[in-house]
Amino acid sequence: MDWTSFMAGFLACGIAVVIAFLALAGIFSSRTKNTTKSYTYGLRQALLNTTNEKTWWFNMGYWKSATSYVNAAEDMARLVAQCADLRAGDRVMDFGFGCGDQDALFLREFSVREIIGITAENSQARVALLNPGLSKMELHRKPKSDASVFHALVGDAVESSTWRRIDPDSDALTDASRMFEDNFGKVDAVVGVDCIYHFDSRSKFLENAWLLLKDGGRLGLTDIILGPRLTSLQMAPLQWKSWILSWALIVFCYASGVPLKNMVNLHEYKEKICGCGFGDVEVTDISADVFPGLSNFIRRHEEALKRTFGPLIFVPFILWRITGALLCWFHEKQLLRFVAVKAKKT
Repeated sequence: MDWTSFMAGFLACGIAVVIAFLALAGIFSSRTKNTTKSYTYGLRQALLNTTNEKTWWFNMGYWKSATSYVNAAEDMARLVAQCADLRAGDRVMDFGFGCGDQDALFLREFSVREIIGITAENSQARVALLNPGLSKMELHRKPKSDASVFHALVGDAVESSTWRRIDPDSDALTDASRMFEDNFGKVDAVVGVDCIYHFDSRSKFLENAWLLLKDGGRLGLTDIILGPRLTSLQMAPLQWKSWILSWALIVFCYASGVPLKNMVNLHEYKEKICGCGFGDVEVTDISADVFPGLSNFIRRHEEALKRTFGPLIFVPFILWRITGALLCWFHEKQLLRFVAVKAKKT
C-alpha cells in the first residue's frame, strides 16, 4: 500500500469533511425543529433572489440553458411539471411548495385548476399566501366556477394527520384531513421540486402519493440519490477510499437534514417506486445540469453582491459558496446523482 497516497487522501477528505460540517452547520444549525419533526430553512433563500425582489425561489436550479438563478429555478419547476404531465384543469398536490413561486408558474403556464401545497415551513407558507403570482387564485376561499384555487397546508409531508390549512384571512390553522377523505379528494398529479430527499422517509412519501392519486394519476419529482461510485453508505473496512467518501457523505447528510435511509442507489430507488404500485417509471440523471451550474452561479453571485454591498457580504454568503462547491465535488466524485422522475399510478 502506498501510505503517502493514503495519508494525503485521508487528510484531504478529512479537511473537506470538516469544512462541510462547519459550513453546513452554519447554514442549517440554526434551523428550528418544529412540531412536525421537520427541519426548516426559513427564508434564507433571500440571498439567492436579490436580483429579483418579487421572487423567493429555493431549489438548486436546472442549468441546461439558464443563465440566472431565477431562470434556472423556473426551469426546474417546469421540468417537474413536464414529468408530471400537468394539464389544464388538473388538481395538483405539491409537496414542499416553498414560497409559492412554483405554484404561480404551474397556474400561469399549465392552467391547473387547483393546487394543494404542503410544507413544514410555516414562514414560507405565509409568504406564499402573499405571492403576487398567486393573486389570480382564490386563496382557498369558496371558488368561483372559473377560478383556480390554492390551499396552503403546514405539516409533516409524510404524516397527513399533522396537516393544517392556513386561512388567508384570519391566519388560523384548521384540520385539512377531510380534503382527502373520498375519491373526490384525490388528485390528478403529485409533484415535488427538489425536496423529497429531506422527507422521513421517502418510502412513506411514495406510499402517501400513491394513495392521494386518482387511478392513472401522475407523479413528477426531482430528487437526490447515491451516485454510481457508492452502492450504499455501508462502510467497507478494507476499502478505505470508499470508507472516507461514505463518511464525508454521511456528515453532509446529517448536517443538511437528509435521512440516511433516503440515500439509496439507482436500482433500489426504482424498486421503491415500483414497489409502491407505480408503473411507467422513468428516472433520468440530470446531475451535470444541476450541481455545476449551482456552484458556478453561487461564485458569480457572491462577486456581484460584493460589488453592490461591499466585501463583508462574504461572511453570510461564503456558507452558500462552500455548500455549492461541495455538492459539485460530490458530483465529480460520482457520490450523488440528481434525478428527474416520472411515473403513473397503475
